[in-house]
Amino acid sequence: VSTWLPDTFGLRIDVTTEGEGYAGVSAWDDENDYEVRLKACPMAGHKFVGWFDTEGNLVSTEDVYELFGEDTEKNVMEAKWDLAFTARFD
Repeated sequence: VSTWLPDTFGLRIDVTTEGEGYAGVSAWDDENDYEVRLKACPMAGHKFVGWFDTEGNLVSTEDVYELFGEDTEKNVMEAKWDLAFTARFD
């Protein structure tokens, strides 16, 4: 999955999976901020292990990982790069 945020943000988020499950990106604008979340869903009989960055570091064990938004201190307006994450399942 590769998701481009509107050109004003200049940000692309790539999501891949390892194991048996699905993952994606959701992004929306509310009154105060632009929110971006990753969501992982394991297939029956499997479990979600975590979100990993391109260097293999575990960044979250939550199936819904908020990258930008009011629950984080990161602002999507300041992010001018491409991001990539892998959702791993057992």
